[in-house]
Amino acid sequence: MTKINNPIAFSEAAEKIISEKLADPNFTHQNWSDEDLLEVRQEIRQHYRGEQRLTCSYCRNPISSRSASGASIEHIIPKSQYPQFIFEPKNLCLICPDCNEIKRKKDSLNFLERNNVKRYPRVSRSFKIVHPHYDVYSDHIIKANRAYIDLTPKGALDYWCV
Repeated sequence: MTKINNPIAFSEAAEKIISEKLADPNFTHQNWSDEDLLEVRQEIRQHYRGEQRLTCSYCRNPISSRSASGASIEHIIPKSQYPQFIFEPKNLCLICPDCNEIKRKKDSLNFLERNNVKRYPRVSRSFKIVHPHYDVYSDHIIKANRAYIDLTPKGALDYWCV
């Protein structure tokens, strides 16, 4: 399966909500679950469910076609550490509940990138994990039933164990 080819392009309604949120000086990553962002989260889920063909970006297992808790919105670069990328389309994808629990707030940026992040990184080498927008999964990981075989350092599961 290939990378995500089409990041979300937010609707005008979502863009308005996002602009209002970002203009609020009290807005933080902790506001992600606010009721007024429900439409934005639904739009993100709807887009990436189709784009990812109901498949988790990390483990390639199925994600839910209906339940929000069964298709978690993933901030590839954690929103708690890099709030400036909370609505960045290439920082978003969907993952299964297991991967969501495992990844949590783990930083996916390579060490050199962490020190000077003003713009969202635009290349694969900026990330220590397989990035669903920049990398082709099968170039890094082979999934055979429930077994995963790493082909590259990015495909190694060491990241998930730290």
